[in-house]
Amino acid sequence: MYLVIFCLFLHSLIFCDQFDFSNAKALHGYNIQHASVNEFPFIVSIQISLQKESAPFHICTGVLVSRIHVVFAEHCLEEQQYKYSVLVVKSIKSQKRLSHATCWMITYNQWCKQKSITMQYQTNDIAIFKLAQAVDNHVNPALISNIPNNFLYGLNVTIASWDKTNYNEDSITINYGYVTVLTDSECENQCSEILGEKVTLPTIMLCTAVKPYVLLNIEDSGGPLLYNGVFIGLNAGSCPCEDAVYHPRKLNIHFSINYYKNFIIDIKENCI
Repeated sequence: MYLVIFCLFLHSLIFCDQFDFSNAKALHGYNIQHASVNEFPFIVSIQISLQKESAPFHICTGVLVSRIHVVFAEHCLEEQQYKYSVLVVKSIKSQKRLSHATCWMITYNQWCKQKSITMQYQTNDIAIFKLAQAVDNHVNPALISNIPNNFLYGLNVTIASWDKTNYNEDSITINYGYVTVLTDSECENQCSEILGEKVTLPTIMLCTAVKPYVLLNIEDSGGPLLYNGVFIGLNAGSCPCEDAVYHPRKLNIHFSINYYKNFIIDIKENCI
């Protein structure tokens, strides 16, 4: 059954409707490291303020794929309460916050409709912002992967995310850890064991895990999965998806950037 997608959808509902953003946890587990300044210059914080006069707060991580385009997880902004909010993206440069207002956004589903492309799956949790102003020239965007999923199986990769713990003007951190890409069968068997039901992994997804564990949390949605610095996956969530549930074989779920590369490249090149 198409249970992984359902799990992620449930995860997004929990995220939007029930979660206390002020107490959100970032990437957690063993051997989590703090990135040095500008180690991941393409990772940004997506922040929102519900009123123009209120200070923005972090809700998700995003990835710069050009100096004006940010890839992120669509579910971060799917709730009606955010429709008329003020949205900014913040990046790291010499431990200073750089704020960039957003100009517009487009989802993968909207792009497919515009291009008259038949979607293989109806649930595609990926979208792109265009910034109203480009980031500095020396901020290098992430390199987009064209590596098929099966070439990644068994490789050690990096999972990274913006860390909001003790977040203030003077404390900006990106956390990262190392995980291994699982094969489809390994992922399906592990999820099936945890959930007690047969799971089929869609081709749009990658699974990662490591012992001892490194796991995604709510605010890690939209962060990158990287192989040798190349952007290969977009952080989606974990399975089981409820953050309160611990299982020794719990794993991470990511959307495959190779699957969505035509969407990203087209927006970068034709929506300037």
